[in-house]
Amino acid sequence: MKRTLLVTSLFIGWFAYFLTTPVPTGFENPWKIRIFEGLFDYRRLPQRFRQDYVEPTRPPVDEEIARVLEPYILNPEIHPLMSEDLTGLPEAIVVTGDHDVLRDEGTLYAVRLKDAGVAVQHWHYEHGFHGMIIFTEEPFRFATGMNVLKDMSKFMREKTRTAA
Repeated sequence: MKRTLLVTSLFIGWFAYFLTTPVPTGFENPWKIRIFEGLFDYRRLPQRFRQDYVEPTRPPVDEEIARVLEPYILNPEIHPLMSEDLTGLPEAIVVTGDHDVLRDEGTLYAVRLKDAGVAVQHWHYEHGFHGMIIFTEEPFRFATGMNVLKDMSKFMREKTRTAA
């Protein structure tokens, strides 16, 4: 399966254009330049994630829509990966799967948390998909969802034992 540099689903797919298009010479949009200076450094992804990437074909940018969405796209409370400083955050678990539309962003978030000194566990499920943890009851039970739920339960039991 060929993948683009960012996911292409609904809202996320729309603003992916602004995060993956190279910055043209003389283009002075500061949020876009900031993103390209390291927040989305896809070279930090595991090689097996990058081997099937292809450059996406995208329509022209609608600058008015970009201006309206900018405060939401760059809000670290909505999109934690957009925060420049991740130090001081609490311990985190980042769960991704090979078929998760946010696999790459989740992986980059885990890498950046670790770089910021935050205790982080990145659980990657080979057959996982976005929202897999909710598929634990019949008729929509998936083994991967059950595995995530089991791992989360084990983690929470261990944490509550050590906190007591």
